[in-house]
Amino acid sequence: MSVFVCQIHAQSRTDKFLDSLLRANASPLLMRVLDHPDSFQCQLIYTRIDRNAVNLPAFRQFYLTWMRTAISIPHLP
Repeated sequence: MSVFVCQIHAQSRTDKFLDSLLRANASPLLMRVLDHPDSFQCQLIYTRIDRNAVNLPAFRQFYLTWMRTAISIPHLP
């Protein structure tokens, strides 16, 4: 049996809009996460839907991501 180990290094991605929106109304627990991103692994995706004059939607996503190394270990025959 073979074992394959793959390490993936995800980049942190933070949109200032989402960070400021969360901080404006954050609970003490959420502030702890926001103030210490290296201690947590999280990803928040906020989708804002704006509509134009004829009511057609326009989607815009904002990200707040802190990830450390993810390890995937599939077992190969």
